[in-house]
Amino acid sequence: MATSTPIQRLEFAEKICNRDLRGYVLYSKESAWIWVGESKIESIGLAHYPNFTMLVDGENTQREFIKSTTLRLTKMSRFTQVFFTTDIECEEGLFWKALNDNILAKLTALNSE
Repeated sequence: MATSTPIQRLEFAEKICNRDLRGYVLYSKESAWIWVGESKIESIGLAHYPNFTMLVDGENTQREFIKSTTLRLTKMSRFTQVFFTTDIECEEGLFWKALNDNILAKLTALNSE
């Protein structure tokens, strides 16, 4: 009989590049669902490294930033499957790098729990 892994939740609020963001990570042994944003979900990216797809592709222009963030989080964390959702509209690469680094640090900290 397979044992189920409970889903846990980590909530956070951060200021990244002068943006007040809030978010959460829902996670189990191999999967993480991450939402970071200001108000609502616009885009959803799914990665099982090295594959990626947009589950919901909003009208924003952030597709490549969402794709690279989702793939990096999957590649660099213990999770084999990562869902990343956001309503952030920003075309600054430095912002997305800072956001990725911040989320990756949170995912890495989950390894020690």
